[in-house]
Amino acid sequence: SALQENAAAAGVTLTSIHKSKGLEYPIVFVPECAKKRNAMDENGDILFDPALGFGMRLPDPGGFVRCDTILRAAIAEKKRVESVAEEMRVLYVALTRARTKLICTAKVRDPEKFLEKYRAEAAYPTRYRITTADTYIEWLVLAHFSALPSPLRTLRIVTNGTVAETVSEITAEAENTAARAED
Repeated sequence: SALQENAAAAGVTLTSIHKSKGLEYPIVFVPECAKKRNAMDENGDILFDPALGFGMRLPDPGGFVRCDTILRAAIAEKKRVESVAEEMRVLYVALTRARTKLICTAKVRDPEKFLEKYRAEAAYPTRYRITTADTYIEWLVLAHFSALPSPLRTLRIVTNGTVAETVSEITAEAENTAARAED
């Protein structure tokens, strides 16, 4: 109804990234960008792939540890690459929903150390490094620091609700600090 459309236009819409596909909003928040990717599909003792079959971990002769077979390692790597590709597609959808402002938040333990690590890694980006990232914030920070063109304009450290400094002059003040990427 027209009443629902007016209420939605004037209010806040909470939706999943998947349900937002094809839609646009004036301001978009993408929270919890430091949340690790779900790796359950590639961590089981027995894995299956339609093309490769079953792969499993086998006990060593002493029976104390389980060792990967080559087939299980190949299936796990294939599943990891597929999962990373899907997460990249989901992040792309999230990042392209905003009309005017995009705010991505992530809580990292030691922001100064975190950003220095990715600043150094971004100088020599490789496909392998990008696909071994476990979180959205890793991809965002690598993109921000790389020499490649990036629409990510401002990266700020926010401590206890106040902007500490921009990324070029970072000083970490607390363990519970959020890194916020703004467009």
